[in-house]
Amino acid sequence: MQLDQTQLGRFNRARVLLEIQKQKTFSRTQLAKALGLSLMAVTRIVRDLIAAGLIEEGAKSIRANSPGRRRTELALVSEGAYVLGLSINAYEPSVCLANLRGEVLLRRAFPLAPAADPTLALACCGKGLQELMATAGVDRRRVLGLGVVMSGVVDHRKGIAVTVPFLGWQATDIAGPLKRAVGVPVAVDNLTNALLLAEVSFGVAAGKRSVMFFRNAIGLAGSLFLDGQLVRGARFGAGQIGHTPIAGAMTRCSCGQIGCLNTVSSGAAVLAQLGNAVAPVLSPEGNRGNKTQLDRVLALAARGDDRTREILFRAGCFLGEALLAIALAVDPEQILLSGPLSSSPSYRDGVNAGLSRLLSGASELVATSAMEDSRAAALLALSELVFSGRIALRRLPGSKGRSNLGTKPTGASRRKRNVAGA
Repeated sequence: MQLDQTQLGRFNRARVLLEIQKQKTFSRTQLAKALGLSLMAVTRIVRDLIAAGLIEEGAKSIRANSPGRRRTELALVSEGAYVLGLSINAYEPSVCLANLRGEVLLRRAFPLAPAADPTLALACCGKGLQELMATAGVDRRRVLGLGVVMSGVVDHRKGIAVTVPFLGWQATDIAGPLKRAVGVPVAVDNLTNALLLAEVSFGVAAGKRSVMFFRNAIGLAGSLFLDGQLVRGARFGAGQIGHTPIAGAMTRCSCGQIGCLNTVSSGAAVLAQLGNAVAPVLSPEGNRGNKTQLDRVLALAARGDDRTREILFRAGCFLGEALLAIALAVDPEQILLSGPLSSSPSYRDGVNAGLSRLLSGASELVATSAMEDSRAAALLALSELVFSGRIALRRLPGSKGRSNLGTKPTGASRRKRNVAGA
């Protein structure tokens, strides 16, 4: 697609911001070389971004054994702009505010009530976001976007939740109501997709091009990142392995089929094998109860209960065997495990055992993700709405508002600037 001059300018500004974010500090000369732009173009972009209060000049770099002028380092201004994150999940919906560096400055959990009515539930989310911004005391003109993540099947292009099983929502517009409530652009994605993208862009899998990601909670879900691209599938359901048929499994799944992976490897399966009642999934209250029970089981295993450890190990083995088929087909650089069960050494040992049957060095492939849901949502906003070329500098005020977050104003925040650029 051919970009016009305005679009090209925004795209290159976003590239400069992202490069500085990744490298922490960068000079104009280094930026020009890294991005393949002329020094004149980079100088012009940097001037606009400094005027907008998004980056600032720092110390002169020391160039050992090299003549000539020392380079001026550039860095993001921590208070230059903000993004919001919203996680609508089965246990504890939460909102957060993050800066351009992806650092969470403030996070709040809130009850989603009434959860069964999407119109009222999204109004509740909008209220939670408004209250968060009021508490933070930030200049709302410097809040550049909102990222929303949720369990279920999501059409990220339209900002629509196709289906949200734990809430019973179907074909629900997520982006529209929240954009009207908060007044900023909104990006929406499936939770595991957002967690995986956050890890490959900002976290433990940064720089890797082929990663398998699986979240192990009451239910199972997954995502695939292959050759530098997220695999979404024809109906946005790629990576959802919980209903994979497992030979020999005879328990009926919540989907109505017999022998799904969920029935032998999920948190619900672990609870059932230990004799705990598992509440229906179409209930936030039931899900919180399930989560409480699962936390107790994991604590029991951590204290050394042999039976609990054995059940967790077997559940992990089933997952490892299911992942083995995928890993042999796609040849990943890393396999990331997330969610409550992944915190259990017994479960992880089981996963490694299942993988190791045909995959040499399996334990070296597996790592644990600690990415928090609402932070992944905020990082989604950064990636899709700030570092993607959609930011318009003219909407930013000429001087930054001070917040109540306890961060010290930088040199850029102490100076009033006129905003330049589109």
